Amino acid sequence: MSGGPIPVLYTTTDAIRATLGLTRRELYDFQITDLEIGELLLIDLATVYPDHLALAAAIKNGTATDEEIATWTILCQYTKYQAATYLLPQLQMLVTQRISDGDVEVTRFGPDLQATIDRILGMRDKFLALLNPDLAGTYWPLIPVAMVTPDYDPVVNGPYTTI
Repeated sequence: MSGGPIPVLYTTTDAIRATLGLTRRELYDFQITDLEIGELLLIDLATVYPDHLALAAAIKNGTATDEEIATWTILCQYTKYQAATYLLPQLQMLVTQRISDGDVEVTRFGPDLQATIDRILGMRDKFLALLNPDLAGTYWPLIPVAMVTPDYDPVVNGPYTTI
């Protein structure tokens, strides 16, 4: 867990984790990079903002206009939230909610996973609408993510109980 964040196109592994509300102990860099999220973002941006490479070059070269700098900020926010959406199907497994050995128990302050999912999708859609108004509300359908409660708890080797 040493080292800094790993770049993922126009965001970083730390930014993606922060968007999800997770720590480095809950979501490792390799869990993000092994999904090849940077490549998925490149595919998305071909439709969402096809001129992203020219914009990135203008930012890097210091030749960007004020409007391009503003668009760059929106693009970076969009990619951070879009990258987080690729991890939403695994979110329930990533967020530690309760650990128990039968005698000692630790419970994380009640994360509302559906609210987290809704927040991430809402922010992604907000930045999408700013980046490409033609795609607002039409390009990314809400992907349902099933939340389930297991009936078996491997920690206590018995039935799963909620608090």
